[in-house]
Amino acid sequence: MFVVQNGKTWGFTGRDKIYIGRANGKLASNPLASPFVLGRDGHCDIEKFRQWLWPQVKAWKETGEVTDAIAELKSIAVDVAEGKRVILTCWCKPEACDGDVIVACVNWIIKEGLV
Repeated sequence: MFVVQNGKTWGFTGRDKIYIGRANGKLASNPLASPFVLGRDGHCDIEKFRQWLWPQVKAWKETGEVTDAIAELKSIAVDVAEGKRVILTCWCKPEACDGDVIVACVNWIIKEGLV
């Protein structure tokens, strides 16, 4: 099982859960947290996040460059490929969110045989 869940409803941390947001109270920031902040960066949306993350994924495939975000994606992809349960937690599900982009990246990494 590989899903994105709302941490407010299901809990942000715990068994098989990876919080994918920025630091917030007791929650530590994840390398996959969006670098875009509503207000400071204008309208914060999924497309900006996609345009930030996918070039890193493609650069990793082409050059082997591993950013912190790529290292986190690789770790998640290994777990998913091994059939482990992985639950990404965020603040916005069930609305469309950055977690959907992360799921697409992980699935592509596995399909491409990069892990």
